[in-house]
Amino acid sequence: MGWIGDIASFFGLRHNPQGRWYVYYIMHPRTEKVVYVGKGVNGRMYQHAEQTRRLLKRGVRGAMQMKCLDKWFIQLWDEGLDAKYAIVYRTDDEQDAYRHEARSIDHFGLPQLLNAIPGHRRYR
Repeated sequence: MGWIGDIASFFGLRHNPQGRWYVYYIMHPRTEKVVYVGKGVNGRMYQHAEQTRRLLKRGVRGAMQMKCLDKWFIQLWDEGLDAKYAIVYRTDDEQDAYRHEARSIDHFGLPQLLNAIPGHRRYR
């Protein structure tokens, strides 16, 4: 995605395709609608689904701890689908990753996402 670098430069961010920190989207596999925006390193974006599986194994106790994103994963799995993931921004600067995450959440609008918070306020 060449345009990511252009957008990043516009906002004063330093996009680096090999960067350690990344901003990711979790999307519906059929519609590609973004349902979650996050910031991470290594395999962070896949940990949400892993957490949901762990909660499912705990039965009622796990169900009581489920968030909207967990319930979304279960709905997908019931339909025989799995989430689509996309890394949309990489950087070596964690602060840039926080800023990009917050701006992405602002772009989509928190009410349209399953994020619990509107990004990290310090970076908004």
